[in-house]
Amino acid sequence: STTSRPPSPTPPTTRTPSTAWSPSAPGPAAAPPSPTTTRSCTLESLLTSPGAVVPSGTPRVPRPGAPGPREANVQITTSDGTQIHVYEKPGHGPPTMLLHGWAVPGAVWRPIVDRWPADAGPLYVLDQRGSGWSSKPESGYTLDHYASDAVAVIDQLGLTGLKLVGHSMGGTIALLVALQRPAAVRKVCLVNPVPPGGVPLDDQQVAYFRSLGGHRAGAEQVISMTTVRPVDRAQLDELLRDAASVSSACFLGAFDAWRNARVVDRVRELRVPVDVIGGVDERILPPAFLQAAVVDVVPGARWVGIPGGHYPQLESPDELLAALREG
Repeated sequence: STTSRPPSPTPPTTRTPSTAWSPSAPGPAAAPPSPTTTRSCTLESLLTSPGAVVPSGTPRVPRPGAPGPREANVQITTSDGTQIHVYEKPGHGPPTMLLHGWAVPGAVWRPIVDRWPADAGPLYVLDQRGSGWSSKPESGYTLDHYASDAVAVIDQLGLTGLKLVGHSMGGTIALLVALQRPAAVRKVCLVNPVPPGGVPLDDQQVAYFRSLGGHRAGAEQVISMTTVRPVDRAQLDELLRDAASVSSACFLGAFDAWRNARVVDRVRELRVPVDVIGGVDERILPPAFLQAAVVDVVPGARWVGIPGGHYPQLESPDELLAALREG
């Protein structure tokens, strides 16, 4: 199956409470390779866009404070020895897991974590391999590896009735996870997802995106050229600091993984409810493209439009939170 080209971008468990959520800090030393759990527009117009950043005087969204008595930073060790960091926020009700996309760690979800109420259920935020507190191997940056990592988290934490949320590349990963653990996942929410058929890019676009890895300016360019609503400068600076934790191997490997995604036939077997939450002003993966490449491909998927562009966590967190809490 093929996807049409989008418009040019217009084991025992111990819990260790953490004193703060700092996904960019280095994680613990690698554990033995056995599953364990330790809680501790046109392209040119976009490239020249100044981005949607407002002056630093704008009130910022606060970072999460010191965690409560049951909050924890969790380390899951997968069967290949990769450690996956999970931030766990307590709550009452069915759990929700947040999977981030390319070029950023789990800290991109901080505005949602800040707003997440206890009655919405416990929240689990992953740093995918190669980012944040998670291990940074030299290889293994494929959609299947990412999905296997998330499955290890689900299995080792014993999660059921899970709402699985994936942003951008994390959306494709969420679909693969739901296919592997249909009994554990009750719903999937895809936020401006990379389509299961990938995103065809020409040679110029590939060269440009690959050039952005390994430095702060590159991460800032990725975010600024894909946002359309104002983003607080201090909040953006904080995320860019955390994005420095993304390894070069992860940046390049994950880029190739999402642009070359070829899992359309697999996701047609999905039998859980799917919401496709998209920014109505999204320029990289615009609504019409997501309708054709995701909503019309994934069985039973429905479109939910919210204000903003590719990063609603930063641009419209209240609207995104409301959409995520439905159903």
